[in-house]
Amino acid sequence: MIRSIILSFSFIVLLISCKKPSPQEELASLKGTLLKTNERILELEKIIEKADTSTRKVKAKKVSIDTIKPQLFKHYVEGQGIVDAELNVLAAPQVPGVIQSVLVKEGDYVRIGQSLARMDSKTIRQGIEEIRTGLALATTMYDKQKSLWEQNIGSEAQYLLAKNQKEQLEKKLETLKSQVEMSTIKSPVNGTVDEIKVKIGEIAAPGYNGIRVVNNSKLKVKAKLSDIFASRVKKGDKVSIFFPDLNKEIQSTLSFASQSVNAASRTILVESNLPSSKDYKANQTAKIKINDSNIKDAIVVNSNFIQRSINGEDYILVAESIDGKILTKKRIITLGPEYNGYSVVQKGLVKGDLIITNGYSELVDGQLIQL
Repeated sequence: MIRSIILSFSFIVLLISCKKPSPQEELASLKGTLLKTNERILELEKIIEKADTSTRKVKAKKVSIDTIKPQLFKHYVEGQGIVDAELNVLAAPQVPGVIQSVLVKEGDYVRIGQSLARMDSKTIRQGIEEIRTGLALATTMYDKQKSLWEQNIGSEAQYLLAKNQKEQLEKKLETLKSQVEMSTIKSPVNGTVDEIKVKIGEIAAPGYNGIRVVNNSKLKVKAKLSDIFASRVKKGDKVSIFFPDLNKEIQSTLSFASQSVNAASRTILVESNLPSSKDYKANQTAKIKINDSNIKDAIVVNSNFIQRSINGEDYILVAESIDGKILTKKRIITLGPEYNGYSVVQKGLVKGDLIITNGYSELVDGQLIQL
């Protein structure tokens, strides 16, 4: 019974499988097979293209170039300076004393020797009057002794004693007068009163306070440079001086370059005279650039174009035409001085070389390029 059922089922399946498909079904089946075949063809082509480098097309990388032209290279030493007035002086008292009066105000123009302030000299003046009284008596006694001595009356000792007393009082009187003069603060130069550091009633002393007088007719810029430049800068070198607050630059020369190094700061001092101008003020800041060397017909390149190999060698990429193709060429170079982003190439490049200025960081030696 079971066997007959199985045979009947197999016969039905055989009839179904032997049934001929319709044209629509057959077309759909063929399209599906064609789609899979095309996809597989594309996959195989990609695999073959990646594996076979001989069939790969090399694209030339587009770059920018610049032609090497010898030029004048100027090197500068830079520093921060300050304007100094040669006639910028503090008129201070020569002796200690109490300020009695101030005779000027800030901004006043004064002349050399003009009185600026006076200190209390009452005690000294009283001493002068006492000396004058004594000197009058001593002079009278001297005149009498001299007259007697000329008449051969009296001793020589009496005459010399009277003369000595008179001369001593005269010297004391001169000393006190000098002290009175020193109690007056006077201007040592022609100029403008810039600062008054004394007040009435205060005690003034030499070197501590006084009245500052400035004359801007003799100005110069002073700057301190590192001692590594001691052998490179010298008197007469050209210098550019820039004043940030004036946004002004002038050209000058070094008027002084110290021949010794400051032991504490390890610096050298340089100076440059300034032309007379109302624009420049004492203690004004300035930036200086000293032209310490010039190289004629130098091969100069932008420092950014210089690369360094893993071996520590400096090189630059140039464009060369080889067999009708333009390729990159790695040039090992020897560098000279550098300033403001530009370097001198002493060896490795010549006039007319085409250095690659754009895209050089993405290139390798021998790569195909397009200008």
